[in-house]
Amino acid sequence: MGRTREDQLLSVVNASGFPFQIRVTHLVEATAARKKWTVLVREHPWADERSGESGFLDVVLGRDRDSLRLVIECKRAKDSQWVFIRRDTAPKSVELVRCFVTSNSREEKVGAWGDCIFAPASVESSFCAVRGDGSSRTPLLERLSAEVCSATEAFGRQELGIEASTSLPLNTLYVPVIVTNVALFECQVKPEAIDIESGSVNLDDVSFRPIPFIRFRKPLTARHDLSGSGNIQTVNESAERTVVILGARDLSKSLEDLRLIDVLPDSPRSRYAARNPQEES
Repeated sequence: MGRTREDQLLSVVNASGFPFQIRVTHLVEATAARKKWTVLVREHPWADERSGESGFLDVVLGRDRDSLRLVIECKRAKDSQWVFIRRDTAPKSVELVRCFVTSNSREEKVGAWGDCIFAPASVESSFCAVRGDGSSRTPLLERLSAEVCSATEAFGRQELGIEASTSLPLNTLYVPVIVTNVALFECQVKPEAIDIESGSVNLDDVSFRPIPFIRFRKPLTARHDLSGSGNIQTVNESAERTVVILGARDLSKSLEDLRLIDVLPDSPRSRYAARNPQEES
């Protein structure tokens, strides 16, 4: 086989993004025991019967000590940066993530999206600017994040369905994660400094800094249960999801630091405990 043919085949391989996925999975496997994580599945098929969406999960990590699952999508891009835009008055760090939480007991098997306190804290943003992404109806990261959230819920419901019920609620938390080789940057902007006519801002009125990871949080689903919502604000909040974006360069350190601290009252576990206080005593 001539060198030209090999170069052509190599370009096909490198254009696929699979080498990056293999490298990320290898890094996770190599450090899993030391980081207390276990690789549960790779290339796992998922399907959402309600929306008709389906696909493959790149890798799912588990940790028994705090019933965590990291549902990971690997995203490689060439010569790109993701710039997360935030108001200069926004909190400097956030501990919350809105993840999928299941509660497994003899009385009920339920899953819902709820807020959890997840360390370490990081900056949080709802806006990500990607060069060349302006003409798309749905921006790149929103599309990718919505899909990984759908995959996360589908995987959580699948695992919930095959687990044996327990006498007390057994809860598992599923955190959507995107691991990328893209350079991540925070951009703080002063809203009053944005030119209202051009929609642009001057360099003197923004500040940039590289970040190892970030919480990307915003309403990412149009599928709502309107019963009992009360008002449109509640509907909007119920559509919120958090996707943790991890830079591949700092992946090993990030896996060492990630941990669950607490589950907040809107989770299935807390709602179950409120209805059944004697079982939680």
